Amino acid sequence: YVLRETPEAIAEKECALLARLIDRISSLHGINIYAPPRGGVCSITCNLLTPDRLTRALDEREVCVRGGLHCAPLAHAALGTMPSGTVRISIGYQNTVREVDEFATVLSSIIKEAEANRI
Repeated sequence: YVLRETPEAIAEKECALLARLIDRISSLHGINIYAPPRGGVCSITCNLLTPDRLTRALDEREVCVRGGLHCAPLAHAALGTMPSGTVRISIGYQNTVREVDEFATVLSSIIKEAEANRI
């Protein structure tokens, strides 16, 4: 796909998917979003669950994310997310709008379970 698309087109799609993701999850209770102005990666924390527990809950639902400090403890110190870090969500060119929407739905259901103390 890299040979078929320009780097600009790839970045544009990734940024559009990330913007959709942020739009879909920004209103969820207890979610804090850490995202650069451009790119296909953002990190989140949840006031109801540790990054480790949220990562495991997503993994149990077959959603792949990465939790922790991501080899960047100084960045986490600056963000105030020490010592547990964040949950990193990476979006790539191959991801779809449907996958972004599914992620938001799964995250919402996890938060509802946490609010009801079922997680």
